[in-house]
Amino acid sequence: MIKREKEKVLYLHFNKDSKLILTDDFDITNKYVFRKDFEPSNIDLTKFDIIILGPGKSKFNPKATDIFKYVPKLKNILANKKCKILGLCYGLQLLCHYNNHTIEKLDSRHKTITTESIPNMKKTRVRFNHKFTCKLRENKKVSMKKSKKIQNTQVPIFIKFSKNHYGIQFHFTNKHDRSALVHKIINNEI
Repeated sequence: MIKREKEKVLYLHFNKDSKLILTDDFDITNKYVFRKDFEPSNIDLTKFDIIILGPGKSKFNPKATDIFKYVPKLKNILANKKCKILGLCYGLQLLCHYNNHTIEKLDSRHKTITTESIPNMKKTRVRFNHKFTCKLRENKKVSMKKSKKIQNTQVPIFIKFSKNHYGIQFHFTNKHDRSALVHKIINNEI
């Protein structure tokens, strides 16, 4: 049996207590973005197969449209064209803003557990917990999207903004489905 090298993940999180749980075939480096010593220029992005922008905590995080006021150097990471970047929930909203789309507030916080599928994956159980959504601008192209109607608003649940920016609005309820998505993105299967 050939032992495969673990895929390298840089997990940038916006909640001090956040943890990314994936299967054992990933090596995860955690960086809390709101630390005073967070310095993107000290991170060798070539060492990573993917960067994952984690979810936030609405009580503590600035709106996605304000993030660069607080962490301006985060733009340097998002501008990297060589590394894949996946935004989870708040991370999707950051990519939405970075890619010049708008963020809309829903009428109320949307909380539900449901079954969804995204392109090239089986249906999986997911949890939604958000009060903002990405509104795609008509004049801006995205490679792929899947959306659903929530509170009379069309909410994108999966977006491929560009060849290396991906986002999902929901949280996977198990690490195997989350890991499968990360593998598919790294291997250009989505």
